[in-house]
Amino acid sequence: MDEGAHAAGGEAGPGGVATWMDDSVRASVQARVLHEAMALRRVPAGALYASPFQALRWLALHEAWSPARRDAGVLQAYDEVFGDLAERLEDGPWVLASLGCGGGQKEERFLSRAHRRPESALVVDVSPSLALGSHDRVSRWCPTHAGVMDLEVASGPSRWCEALMRCGALGARCTRVVTLLGMLPNMDLAHARRVLEAWTAPGDWVVLSANLASEDECMRGLRTILPQYDNEETRRWLSGFLEWQGIRAGSFGWEYGVERLPSGEGGMARITVDAVLREPACVQVPGQEGVRWAAGERVRVFQSLRMTLDAARQFGTSMGWRVVRAAADARGEEGVVLLQRLEGVGERGE
Repeated sequence: MDEGAHAAGGEAGPGGVATWMDDSVRASVQARVLHEAMALRRVPAGALYASPFQALRWLALHEAWSPARRDAGVLQAYDEVFGDLAERLEDGPWVLASLGCGGGQKEERFLSRAHRRPESALVVDVSPSLALGSHDRVSRWCPTHAGVMDLEVASGPSRWCEALMRCGALGARCTRVVTLLGMLPNMDLAHARRVLEAWTAPGDWVVLSANLASEDECMRGLRTILPQYDNEETRRWLSGFLEWQGIRAGSFGWEYGVERLPSGEGGMARITVDAVLREPACVQVPGQEGVRWAAGERVRVFQSLRMTLDAARQFGTSMGWRVVRAAADARGEEGVVLLQRLEGVGERGE
């Protein structure tokens, strides 16, 4: 077995799907990550999606509140970028790597518009349920591998991943299309840069999405956007994680906030969701010492970054990459950016 992956790495998983699991999702690693986060009074983003139970609640939330489900203009923005990219992939073999694949609906939408199918696809998520669900969609269009990986822990692909993304009998490296859709709002931007640089080489393409807000909306506290988070579906999803940790329902309340972020990349603000404890609690992570929380303490359960479309563009140019296309829906709620990594920018050894 290659370093960085373990069984079910490459073996038939549920339903005969070939899956692999990265070392970042080993039980011992996840226990350490969770314990450290709990001690800091925060919840790792991946923990909100990892279990099948949490994945189902997130899918219900996504269906109820995602702009891509409620506004046809958002899908038009994706189609504009996907169409441009499809035209640029007419020559030479390519592969798709979907990081944080979720349900795979957008990847399937892209593949249905591509003039040439990829040699293969790799769909990656911290949730096995979401990775397998995405595999079901994407595998209709090309040979597909499903992987489980925590991108907060392991920013780059293992050698196992690299082997899956080789083309042809000789295993040559071919052009990659890397998608990072729905991930940027919950990731540290510096870490997101490391992820994209680790998964790409010069000439590769990246499609990323950003949750948007105007400069004025960022200044006014995202008041028109907060209802997308201050709702029963979101609270049910977030409560599920706390209850799994043994914190009983009713022993905590919710507090929503907005943080204005100083940035050289344009307007940004972050929606925050904190659980405020009404009584003491002890969080016990297997193999780790218990973490005690006092009544009145706040735990950062969730946060989501909003930025202007200009800030999303500048995120790409800050890495020295070329911004090829940027599109947004008419209401300015979601943006899609097509980037190409340039020669000599952050080159890594092969």
